[in-house]
Amino acid sequence: MRRVLADTGLPPRHLTLELTESLLLEDTEAVVDLLRQLKELGVSLSLDDFGTGYSSLSYLKRFPVDTVKIDRSFVSELSTNVDDESIVTAIIATAHSLAIRVVAEGWKAKAGSPRSSNANATRFRATS
Repeated sequence: MRRVLADTGLPPRHLTLELTESLLLEDTEAVVDLLRQLKELGVSLSLDDFGTGYSSLSYLKRFPVDTVKIDRSFVSELSTNVDDESIVTAIIATAHSLAIRVVAEGWKAKAGSPRSSNANATRFRATS
């Protein structure tokens, strides 16, 4: 990664690597070590599709991520599904308390504004 950044001249702060859950299920200690090295370079880390599969809130504590992207399966029906709203609200609150940014993907803009009390500090990516 150091060589790629040096060869391209890209400042590390402009690079965000999206991590999939399957990567985090591998040799956990080695993954944590690698992610910390990337963070030391100044690279941002984003946990993609959070809330699906084996996702665990402990990932937010254990892995040095900057951003969590909540899976669209929870976000797309926020305005009509109380359970999804509760889950999204909990993920947002937990992430923010750990100083992790949140992106909620798949929010349907035509449904109106999200009701989450933390919505103002969260980036909602709308779909049509």
